[in-house]
Amino acid sequence: MTPAPSEAERLLAEADHALAMQRYEQARILLDQAQGAGASLAASERRRGDLAHGLGDWTAAYGYYRGLMARGEGDAPMAARAARTALELGRLDEAAAWMDRALAQTVVAGDWRAQNIRGVIADRMGDYARAELAYAAAYGIAGDQPMLLNNWGFSKLLQGRWAEAHALGVKAAALAPDKPLYAANRDFAGWAMGQGLPQRAPGEQAEAFARRLNDAGVAAAIAGRGAEARAAFTRALTASSTHYARAAHNLERLDSSP
Repeated sequence: MTPAPSEAERLLAEADHALAMQRYEQARILLDQAQGAGASLAASERRRGDLAHGLGDWTAAYGYYRGLMARGEGDAPMAARAARTALELGRLDEAAAWMDRALAQTVVAGDWRAQNIRGVIADRMGDYARAELAYAAAYGIAGDQPMLLNNWGFSKLLQGRWAEAHALGVKAAALAPDKPLYAANRDFAGWAMGQGLPQRAPGEQAEAFARRLNDAGVAAAIAGRGAEARAAFTRALTASSTHYARAAHNLERLDSSP
């Protein structure tokens, strides 16, 4: 006969469910109760790390995860979460080391989200060959996930591979039309390819249109099309009733470049 769970075990199980449902305040209360009922330090700290991770308190989460891993009380999924927290804290070498440690285990290697994060870490480090491997692995697992496609496309943008970036951006934006960033990255790649300056959309606010023109100018300048960049920055200055400082600064830089 299976023994009945202890009160601490019951409260921890309820805390796990609250964490999974992103009910973080409820999870905090349940963890306090579980600790009072005699839950082990390792069981409590693991979940408090996950609570901090869910709340975006990266410093606290990283402290919990590092302590648990140092005591041998962590596992590969925890190493992956430690990698994410290190990434958010800008500790890129540590993030790469944690994620590589996690990906050495099948349970994490088969998770496209972990592979995607490894690609982001590599991009931040300028290691585009490693990023390509990670994104390709993630795609092989999950296929057309919009977040993955956008990140992979942004990696291509960073490398100046405009056509590949645009193709990925088109798919990401189509799959997630509610994500303005995906459309912005798609459009930037298109402008860098020479697809022409943006036209004002119906109902688009002047300031928003000016920002898009400025971005188009930046893309054209990066691609070496100075005349088109100058036209975009100039149009951005006249698109809005207020002076658009970013476009003015970019135009000044363009005119002063050799």
